[in-house]
Amino acid sequence: MKPIVYFVLTAILIFTASLLIQPFHAGAQINPPLSNCTISSKQPIDATDMNTVVIKSKVKTIHAEKHLFDCPTNVAGMILKAHVSVIIEKFEDLSVPLVAPKFTVHSITCVQNPNFWFPICQEFLPAGSVINQPCVVSNAESPIEMNTVITSNGIIKTIKAEKQVFKCSNPADPTNIWLRDVTTLTDIVENTTGTILKKQYQPVICMIDATKAKLMSCRILAPNTL
Repeated sequence: MKPIVYFVLTAILIFTASLLIQPFHAGAQINPPLSNCTISSKQPIDATDMNTVVIKSKVKTIHAEKHLFDCPTNVAGMILKAHVSVIIEKFEDLSVPLVAPKFTVHSITCVQNPNFWFPICQEFLPAGSVINQPCVVSNAESPIEMNTVITSNGIIKTIKAEKQVFKCSNPADPTNIWLRDVTTLTDIVENTTGTILKKQYQPVICMIDATKAKLMSCRILAPNTL
């Protein structure tokens, strides 16, 4: 093997080991942190999914969307693929339909080295506030998901999630691109006779720092009655 080839292969193995060969335990971290990432030109065709399950009067909805980023490394020519999934979880008890549901928002970022078969993943919880900054629409298709379930006490729940993504620039640093994820959840709660008990929509706004491939902040707005 030529010395130059051996050197390059060794550098790749050492870097990959430092980044990806870590024990899979709670609180695992991507190390070193990602930086100088860009939004991948190829995004998932079907980037959103939503499931709703019911146990007696309890209803759990989970909505997830994936973003892909290309992140350079200090090894020439090696680009890591970062998969960022923003997850919204909504839990409610429809034995009392007007009680406010419980929300949880978080993200899972997984880094995949193309030379290895396994990723390393880290959970991020949003911290800080959602800033109002100039943005343009990034996804024109506005994907929609919808589920309907019925509880054991005869309450029918339909939930629709509509997603729109905006690309935003940081006024202090135009090269720092953020994504604004806006998920609008619409709820219709009714009984088996068709009487509407609740009809409302509620936006969830999250900010992703594209240069770090990291969820930074989220805000759950107050529901609005329809």
